[in-house]
Amino acid sequence: MIRPLPLLQSTSFFLLLFVVISPARGTDDAVDSIMYRSPELPQVTQVPRFTKGLIPLWLEALARPEVESQRQVALSIALAHRLGIKGLETTVAPLVQALERTDDPGVRLAIVSALVKLDARDTAPQLFKLSQTGDSDLRDLIEPALARWDYQPARAVWLERLGQPEPVRASLLLAIHALGQVRDAKAVPRLRELVLARRTPASVRLEAARALGSIRSSGSEKDARSLAADNGPQGIVQRLAAAALLRHHAGADTIGILQQLATDAEPTVSAAALERLVEIDPKLVLPVLPRVLPNPDAKVQLNVLKVLNTLATQEHIRLLADKLDHEHPDVRNAARRYLQQLAASPERRDYILQQGTRLLNATGWRGQEQSAILLASFDYVQASDRLLVLLSSSRPEAAVTAAWGLRRLAVPATQAPILAYVTRCYELLLGRKPLSLPMVDYDRQLSHLVQFLGQSRYQPSEALIRQLLPRPLDTGNPAGTETRAAAAWALGFLNEKKPDPEVIVALESRLKDLGGGARRPPEERQVRWESAISLGRMKARVALGSLRRFYAKKASLDPVSNACGWALEQITGEKMPPPEIAEYPVERWFLTPLKTTNPEG
Repeated sequence: MIRPLPLLQSTSFFLLLFVVISPARGTDDAVDSIMYRSPELPQVTQVPRFTKGLIPLWLEALARPEVESQRQVALSIALAHRLGIKGLETTVAPLVQALERTDDPGVRLAIVSALVKLDARDTAPQLFKLSQTGDSDLRDLIEPALARWDYQPARAVWLERLGQPEPVRASLLLAIHALGQVRDAKAVPRLRELVLARRTPASVRLEAARALGSIRSSGSEKDARSLAADNGPQGIVQRLAAAALLRHHAGADTIGILQQLATDAEPTVSAAALERLVEIDPKLVLPVLPRVLPNPDAKVQLNVLKVLNTLATQEHIRLLADKLDHEHPDVRNAARRYLQQLAASPERRDYILQQGTRLLNATGWRGQEQSAILLASFDYVQASDRLLVLLSSSRPEAAVTAAWGLRRLAVPATQAPILAYVTRCYELLLGRKPLSLPMVDYDRQLSHLVQFLGQSRYQPSEALIRQLLPRPLDTGNPAGTETRAAAAWALGFLNEKKPDPEVIVALESRLKDLGGGARRPPEERQVRWESAISLGRMKARVALGSLRRFYAKKASLDPVSNACGWALEQITGEKMPPPEIAEYPVERWFLTPLKTTNPEG
């Protein structure tokens, strides 16, 4: 027996309802929360489990005459391939047979799509024949696959189409792209005509130039120079084509043309030329570097960064540091990562730290954010005074990253001013006074600072941190979820040696709070997680019952359960079993067998 179910068109259904809580982050992955990594909890690997008997059942339905069943089976096979189900190669021959039987356009499209996704190269002759029937949808699916497989008979069709006086533009673009991908030298004369003819539509000219640039590694310099000479605003297409023609060229003539194009006012032209120059030799950009440095375009600047990183003299490092304040996040993040890599060399580190300090002391919030990450990553404690000032920045990017940097540097002299700052923020929040940052950013910032105070075991902060733990519903506590989780984590350090029974009760109550009805939802998972960790760190034997209650007896996908298991190990010495592989069922297909749960063998 079979049961029909709605076919899933995406993988979203297969995501488990439970999502492991990730640390609150800034604009970069470097700005993490240590409380989610200390301690490191077991990581369970998830793998899909597919119902046994799916493939035979689908093939049975594929052989039936119902058009919609055939279409749904083909869609299911394509989706199953994307999800990683094994054994789908057995569906290729039945799919081809079904393709030959049907004249329904929807079924044909679905089957062809499945065969292409299965990378069924042996079906190229049948697909090629089908692509010649005049159905543009089928052609659009099939021809890129034939080019990827370099199916030789298709070359003649593409060459013939290339030579037609007025082909359909979409089909011409397909042919040009395919010929460039297979690098067919027979296409060169006609491609060159298309590139040089001003009457050729821009999309066709550029695609032809890219194809020609893929096929030829020399011989296009003269054409490129002619195209690059058109400096007017209407000449952008010509200059882009010139850069494309030289994509695999080298030599003195090529370098001269590319250096000219690299200074183009049009960013797409400049970026294309720079990319090739960098590939040949980054030093080739030096003659034009002063002219491309001010270009604000991200792609241009990412190529400039490669040059600065490769040359890495003090002057180039200074220019690289300037890019920490670039307006595009990809550029400033890349600049900082290059500087971090260069600073791994002892002879460069001091100068790089000087440059980071220069940006940290400047007024640009982007540079402040990136330099804070840079300096903290090298434990540059001299940055701590400036980071304290930046806590009050009106830009959350700088203010939150400054808090992260202070937590990372962990300078004892900053404990008292940080406690004073957290106290002022708490009072502002409690009094509902105007805030200089959005509440979500205050939450992230205070979370980092509370983590620092706890990990530093700064006892004067303990009274305030206790006030940050309770639920807002119960006490009116204005702290956000991340700050409350940090408070739960910090209290474990502050009470590690002499646990306060009141703190144990407060943490255990957070762990046990599963809510009660619509007006009282369960406690936030982060808070329960960190409460369990602190109970373990404090070796709170009185909480063993609650810890056992929420522990699944093994590592699981639930961090609260894993935190309870870790806590039990700290208190009793009972080791957590090694994490297992967690299977999640993938069952909601168009057709599934009834009463079958064994995984596919």
